[in-house]
Amino acid sequence: MSTRLFLGWSVSKEFVKRAHLVKRRLGELEPNFRLVSNENLHLTLKFLGDVSGEQVEAVREGYQELSESRLLSSPQRIVFDVLGAFSSWKRPRVIWLGSSARCEELIEFSRKADSLFQEIGFVSEEREYKPHVTIARSRRQVKPFSVKETERVVVEPVSLPVSASSLILFESVPKGDSVIYRKFIADR
Repeated sequence: MSTRLFLGWSVSKEFVKRAHLVKRRLGELEPNFRLVSNENLHLTLKFLGDVSGEQVEAVREGYQELSESRLLSSPQRIVFDVLGAFSSWKRPRVIWLGSSARCEELIEFSRKADSLFQEIGFVSEEREYKPHVTIARSRRQVKPFSVKETERVVVEPVSLPVSASSLILFESVPKGDSVIYRKFIADR
């Protein structure tokens, strides 16, 4: 049996409050978005996917090495101040809150995570890491958004401190027609 795992950070109560306002406005603009529950908001570092029982120990060791890393040893404050979409606003599948600033230390930390987990058999990311918190997913095809519409969704900047020692290994657990994320391994 496998477990779906990813590495990331929890978000603060203040972040949840600000994200909730943005999600509410998004829901008014497009009812076909499935808003991410406040309990499931998180900043992902690396998605591992389905991890077999045989791989769990290697993942724990990789997680331990990352959480004790000298990279990102002191907390970095990331300011989330922009709204974005994957794949694009013309065909939005995922809506996220991100940072307009380039987060060099966090990008370097993600490269280390990618390299470390590639060594134990996980797929390497092809794109550069872009820190973001997913706040909505499309249920089905949604209408293309114009820049004018997205500008009506005000994003009040909110910062989030991240560090190697606060990294969490999350488990994605199916629950009905959605999922819940819970700590598989948390901060010590």
